[in-house]
Formats: sequence, C-alpha cells, structure tokens
Amino acid sequence: MSIDDVLKSPIQSDRLSWLRCWSRLRFSIALTAVSLVGFTAGCSKDEIKQAFEDAKAKTQEVTESTVTAVEAHLPESGKVSLRSTSPIEEASQATVEIISVGDGRPSSLQLFTYNPNSERFTYPAIHLHGPTTVSDVASLTGVTVPCDMYMLTSNSGQVAMTKPGESAQVTFGVFNRDEGTISATMSQVELMTSDDQTIAISGGEILAVVKEVTQ
Repeated sequence: MSIDDVLKSPIQSDRLSWLRCWSRLRFSIALTAVSLVGFTAGCSKDEIKQAFEDAKAKTQEVTESTVTAVEAHLPESGKVSLRSTSPIEEASQATVEIISVGDGRPSSLQLFTYNPNSERFTYPAIHLHGPTTVSDVASLTGVTVPCDMYMLTSNSGQVAMTKPGESAQVTFGVFNRDEGTISATMSQVELMTSDDQTIAISGGEILAVVKEVTQ
C-alpha cells in the first residue's frame, strides 16, 4: 500500500482532519499571544500580567476541550481483556466476523486481536473461532458461541490452546451500529501449551470491531 493509499483511508482521513483542526487552533493561539503583546503596550506591569494570565487560562480551556473532542472522534479499534493468575496484557485491538459456509452447514465465527494476513503479530495474539447458526454479527446479541481458543503472549512464548473437547464460551452483548462494534464476555477456560503448561483464565471482556460478512 502506498503512502497515498494510507492517507486516503477513512481512518487516516479522520485523523488528518483533526490534526489539521489542531494545527489551526495552535496557530490561533499563537496569534492571540502576538495580539496581547501589542495590546499591552502602555499598560502597567500588573495589567500586563493579568492579561497574560487570562489568555493562558483561556488557552488551557480550549486545549482541553479540543483534546477531548479529538479522542471522542477517533475510530474504535477494539480490545480484549483476560483475567488470569498470571497477568496477561490487554490486547489493544480486536475484530470479529462471521464466515458463511453455505450448503446448510453452520457459519464460522472468527475473532482476532491481530492481523492474520500480516507477517508481524501484535501481542497478545488471540484467535477465537467457533460454529454458529447466526448469519451476521448484528444478530449475535444474547448468543453464546463455544470457541476454540489460541493465544500467544510474546514472540518467544509457547502457543496456548483449549484442551481437546473443551471450549471458551463467548457470550455476545450489545451491537453498536454507530461504532460498528459488539461487546462480549468470555467464560473461564484452561489453555494448554505445547510444553504441557496450563494457563487458567477466569474470564474476560471483549469489544470487537465488526468486519463485513464473508460469503
């Protein structure tokens, strides 16, 4: 992907528009400061000091409100938080989709905390997948899907997975159409690594970005 493609993407366009807004704001603040220098000519020291204090307070107020607005408009990337006796870092992104198999067979739910098409993973790398009769993510609210789970917490770690015959029960909550996300909770489950170590997970919370349905 070229740099032009990146800059033209919806997410980057969103960020760029806010960055432009922020740049204009900083320029306006600078002009205000320059104007004060001219305004304070002939004023007493106390009057000059008070004028600058007022401008400083106003600048701080505008800055804080702008930062809040920028944060509110940044697109959601999802997250997965797991509870375990051994702390597991929160995954800062998550996507979910339902792949329709067809021919009367169950669809497949797929949830990733990393890009499966990339050669470089973000950690912890978590993959959940399981069968479901639901045909689209928006209809998952209130549905529990038994999932096979795979997890890699670091580049040098061992892949942990659900034991044969066991599954992680993922119960889906609210689908936010405006944000394009869906929440979920995960039941307790034990994962086993290739060197026979056990990772006990007592539960977890998920917020996933919904991908388009794949036929």
